[in-house]
Amino acid sequence: ISEIELGFSWFISLYAFFFIAGILTTIATNLLYPRASFFLLLIFWEIAFASIVLYVMTISAFNKKATRGTMIGILLFFAGYFLTRVADYSTGSRSTIILLSIHPMTAISYGLVIIGKLEAASVGLTANTFSF
Repeated sequence: ISEIELGFSWFISLYAFFFIAGILTTIATNLLYPRASFFLLLIFWEIAFASIVLYVMTISAFNKKATRGTMIGILLFFAGYFLTRVADYSTGSRSTIILLSIHPMTAISYGLVIIGKLEAASVGLTANTFSF
């Protein structure tokens, strides 16, 4: 078995759990954001959970001991939320926000800020309000 096959099988086995979690999270957030498109929320959460799986696989590639990898991974993962304090989404520079969004937790946080602002504006995340 090649390394690519092994890595892909690990990704699929990890993501299988998160795929179901993404559907359940979409259902819950659709209740919180009633104006948002269910399909766009599903895409958001599935990409978010896929990025978390890739983050976990990246951290595990750099650590030989499981306990050390777990501690480093948890600390760095939750530090991603605080990276949103470096640049506010509304007032921060675009390049800084893009750079910070490499971290999955920061990208998820910024995404939820956008979805919340669209919901507060009474338009919600729809095909008409979706843009890059």
